[in-house]
Amino acid sequence: SKQVGPSFLSRPYSIVSSPMEAMKGKLEIIVQRKGIFSSYLIDDAGVGEEIAISEPSGDFYHDDLRDPDHIAAIAGGSGITPFLSMIRAIHEGSEEFSLTLFYGIRSLDRLPFDPKEYEDDKIRIVIVLSEEKAEGYRHGFIDADLLKKELPEGCKIFMCGPDAMYEHVGKQLQMIGFDPSRIRRERNSIGDRKCEDIKAYVLKIRIRDEMFRISAFNNETIVTAMERAGIKAPVRCKSGVCGFCHSRVISGEYLVDSEDDFRRAADRKFNYIHPCCTYPLSDMVIEVPLFEIPEDQL
Repeated sequence: SKQVGPSFLSRPYSIVSSPMEAMKGKLEIIVQRKGIFSSYLIDDAGVGEEIAISEPSGDFYHDDLRDPDHIAAIAGGSGITPFLSMIRAIHEGSEEFSLTLFYGIRSLDRLPFDPKEYEDDKIRIVIVLSEEKAEGYRHGFIDADLLKKELPEGCKIFMCGPDAMYEHVGKQLQMIGFDPSRIRRERNSIGDRKCEDIKAYVLKIRIRDEMFRISAFNNETIVTAMERAGIKAPVRCKSGVCGFCHSRVISGEYLVDSEDDFRRAADRKFNYIHPCCTYPLSDMVIEVPLFEIPEDQL
């Protein structure tokens, strides 16, 4: 979390560091220029910059009780991040499963690691280049033929990448009859939705004894509107899952896409929402929890 211009922004990032590296004080992430916060980190943040970091969260990891001993990881672009962490964990011995990685990327100059440094008896890496041909690398896309030939027997699939990759690879896995219950996807942050008619509404945001009056558009999430207005919005996963931004709607209409709705039945009954995945459909009054950052996290 960080104040960037008029906005106080919070963004989730996957960790590249292994557990042992993190315990030793090394926290490594991959940042791509895709928005205000990532552009700030790349272009403006320097040595000595103070940024607030929360404790790790999420459920995209190997579980010995839930998952088999061999995982097939499918990644695209910056979706490689959690798998680099898993590979490092396997190398250091804090994890004991095997991993076959299928990584789709445009060209070799975008490859953020050297496969030769990672492969061993537990790690196998298949790099697929879509825009160039190179010796030792596959060309094209991660398709049904490749997956049918190379997927380890009895494996479970972990996928991390852009939504377009999920759609494409999902169809390829369906073509080869892979059991969809054995596929886990890392959820992406929820962004703007497509609207033919963009409308502006007034949101009254109550945070304890303070009331903020802001504008919001029907194609943006409530959290985005709050950040744009400079309000410290409670943000963690930005995908509707964690419930950290759990808020109460006092009045007004809103939309939550069914695939992003992880609220409990009681939340729906008593009009609670997760603002990170909720779009306004009218003027609204909302009660939002206070987002405080402990001094020891600065």
